[in-house]
Amino acid sequence: MMDNRNRNRNSNDRETNTQADMERVEFHVRCALEGEAAALSRTTQRRIEQAALRGQSSIGLVGYNGIHAFIEADKAAKSLGIKPIFGIRVALLTELGRTVRCCIYARNGRGKRRLFNLISLSNGFNGDSGLALSLGTLEAGRGDLILLSEPDDAELLDTIRRGTIAEVKELACCFDVLTIGAWHSDLGGPNGRFYSRQEWEEIVRSVCDYGEGSGQPVIAVDQRKIVHQEGDSHDLQASEMIREFGYLGADNAYAVVVDNTRELAARFEAFELIPQELFLPRLEAEDEHIRTLSYDAARARYGHSIPQPIQNRLDKELSSICKFGFASIYLIARSVVNRSKGDGYPVLPRGSVGSSLVAYFLGITDTNPLPPHALCGTCQQVEWIPQDEACSGFDGPDRLCPRCGGGMRGDGHNIPYEMFLGFHGNKVPDIDLNVAGEYQRQAQSGVKELLGENNVLLAGRSDGTPHPSGLLLIPGGMAAEDCTPVRDASSDGRPGWSKSYFDYRHLDHTVHKFDILGHDGPSMMKLLHTSTGIDPETIPMNDRRVLSMFRSTAALGVTSEQLLSPVATYGLPEMGVPVVRRMLEETKPDTFSDLVQISGFSHGTGVWEGNAQELIRTGTCTLPIAIACRDDVMLTLIAYGLEGEAAFKITENVRKGKGIDEAEAAHMRANHVPEWYIDSCRKIGYLFPKAHAVSYVMSAIRQAFYKLYYPLEYYAAYFTVKRSALELSICQDGYEAIRSLLLELPEPDRGRTLESPLPSKRILEVALEMSARGIRFVQGTSGAGEWFVEGMNRRIRVDASGALEQLNV
Repeated sequence: MMDNRNRNRNSNDRETNTQADMERVEFHVRCALEGEAAALSRTTQRRIEQAALRGQSSIGLVGYNGIHAFIEADKAAKSLGIKPIFGIRVALLTELGRTVRCCIYARNGRGKRRLFNLISLSNGFNGDSGLALSLGTLEAGRGDLILLSEPDDAELLDTIRRGTIAEVKELACCFDVLTIGAWHSDLGGPNGRFYSRQEWEEIVRSVCDYGEGSGQPVIAVDQRKIVHQEGDSHDLQASEMIREFGYLGADNAYAVVVDNTRELAARFEAFELIPQELFLPRLEAEDEHIRTLSYDAARARYGHSIPQPIQNRLDKELSSICKFGFASIYLIARSVVNRSKGDGYPVLPRGSVGSSLVAYFLGITDTNPLPPHALCGTCQQVEWIPQDEACSGFDGPDRLCPRCGGGMRGDGHNIPYEMFLGFHGNKVPDIDLNVAGEYQRQAQSGVKELLGENNVLLAGRSDGTPHPSGLLLIPGGMAAEDCTPVRDASSDGRPGWSKSYFDYRHLDHTVHKFDILGHDGPSMMKLLHTSTGIDPETIPMNDRRVLSMFRSTAALGVTSEQLLSPVATYGLPEMGVPVVRRMLEETKPDTFSDLVQISGFSHGTGVWEGNAQELIRTGTCTLPIAIACRDDVMLTLIAYGLEGEAAFKITENVRKGKGIDEAEAAHMRANHVPEWYIDSCRKIGYLFPKAHAVSYVMSAIRQAFYKLYYPLEYYAAYFTVKRSALELSICQDGYEAIRSLLLELPEPDRGRTLESPLPSKRILEVALEMSARGIRFVQGTSGAGEWFVEGMNRRIRVDASGALEQLNV
């Protein structure tokens, strides 16, 4: 219990400014951000730095209109060895029906959670007035919070001056600590008038007298600034504060300025604002479940006696996944994929998840990361394909099984799991899924059903809106408020959902973010599957006519002059944009793995122009061995004789654009790595994951298959999905009109990424191709919004509802 009574103190102590400054703690520092970069405000930063310079142990930081600044303030204070004490400004409705302003501080970690909970339960901050709360809402966890009155709250001050003892007690007992502030000329009093200094001093004496009588501590806070001649402002030092309150008597002034603030600060525990430990969701019997599912799938595909190389890879991955608690991430992703497919919507995984054999066997990805091999569909015989024969199991024709004569199909892309899970298997797996845009919300709701209503949040962003695809997974037994307040997302068009108050990037070391993105690709695959009866997963990856479309236009029966392009890749995912078409024209890829290289070039930085392009042109290297994807760097270095961990470390630096230092280069030269390869590594700014490239190429080949063999269905599906981006009426005049319009349109900004929304020019190119093949747009008779693609005596409606209706002409 702090004591406000006079103390016998040596006058030298009171005059020792340095000692007083060290012992004093300021409890009323406004904590705010400023600027577009949302950096800690200069005022807040300076107050923290001054506290450190004065040797103070703690600082009280108050959020007026929000607490976004707490994260940066927490870092700033702790980096300077200061304990941050966090509070929020509140307009508190008392049991008398009066509203008083106060600051509520978190006394410990439980108090922080309670503070976050109050923010979650409220309707948000009301400008500088803070949260609006009733006294009753504070009853739960009250011991973990400390309430301080505001020094210039007119309601409280007027009651202390003029109210009855009962009224004063009723109001003042709401607070644990009473605060007083220095007088300044704009201190507002009742009825719109301002307090004079004399009036203010009387009020301060009344507050101190009441505190002494009630046993409530009283502390002084800094409400004003002293401005020097050079115009630079600074906070009041302890000596200045003591002089300011000298009218209370020297000992009392020292007590409210120094002793009481120090003793109050000692009541607060240090805690983590956002836990630094990663908390992952857990599912019942998850390790056993993932092992059973993986081994069952492996036996179903490769036979009861799983080949040893596959067994070894599976064992190694599962060991790391279970050891580090990652099983739930895989199983949650599997549930989304299974639910989506069950509802008729395919799923396209993103990123490096195709590096994981476990993900492949769970059905999360259709990218097989094993080395190239052929598998008999009858007896399940496996034949491993030598690396000098094929870089992918999809390269080359199908073969006959030497054991039973059955058909063997190739598979496997030789992708190490280390690029996904880390060399020691302890990297958190980042599994992102692309689902049909119209199915995205259903897919996200499925995660909430699996984990629980309060265990899945929309990932919040700095501007207060939710991330379009990100979900934050809160483990069972943990509340969101352990790391962030939450806000209702109804105003963002997401009724029934909550979003994190803090930007998700501040939480990535605490809770797992799971991305489920809405994408056109799955929507188109669903339409094509339904309209043709051909399951996209059964489409061969080595169809020679389909592969020729990435080198020539001949398979479509049109010339490059007609298409204004040397290749037939208009509309194909990641392969239809001009920069990639130029790569295709120059390299003339012949196999699936060649296309994977192209995908790596086009998605990397510093990989193609001025690097692989020149090396291939000059004959220094060929398309298959040029650096295109991160995973191949690691495997190449190991093949040259580098130890696995050293190869992994070099690869990580190269893929992030950090280059190769001289020691690493010397190590590579000692193992006979060619000089051109070392130089190429040094030019790279970013390297794409091979698994992602494989996934893109598989999608492109599937769509190319439909375009070639089911043209009417393909174009109807394409324009159904892309319809909102183009007014179809401009295409009804046929080939010449479309060609003329295309030649007039400028190319969009070269700075656009491959995944930017398609400009109308890209869509017009597909319309040109369609017209060149003798297929045309026809407007229906039922209304201006009805359109068909027509050709080969058939007509298919381009329908915004997502259903393709076929009609005979």
